[in-house]
Amino acid sequence: MTMLTTKTVGEGAAVPAGLQHDVNPSTATPAARRAPYYLVGEHERSSARPANVDAGRTLVCVNGRWHGLRGDLATFEQILALAYPDLERPWSTATVTYRRGVATRPAGSLTPGDVVPVADGMLINANVTVLS
Repeated sequence: MTMLTTKTVGEGAAVPAGLQHDVNPSTATPAARRAPYYLVGEHERSSARPANVDAGRTLVCVNGRWHGLRGDLATFEQILALAYPDLERPWSTATVTYRRGVATRPAGSLTPGDVVPVADGMLINANVTVLS
């Protein structure tokens, strides 16, 4: 069994900031905020939304990366090419889902050959299973 020990700190002794307790709530120091948790390598996989975009382009986020698309429509194959630029065709299954779409189709999924109207700020997730 582990015994807990306490130590009395005298007047004027240095106490670590996280261990300070103040009985008066009006003068209590707020606890330090923790940094948010992120997945390992998340900052490398995702990018911030660009502030300036060429005229005539619609910004969509595909797998955490922003792309400026020309036109009002995107095909299933175009989205896979944006998500996986180095991937060749021999894959067994692919799934494309989206949200924050146009008002008539705000969310949904795509299958090969489907076309979706794109909206500024649309979020798209594409997953591919490669044959092994």
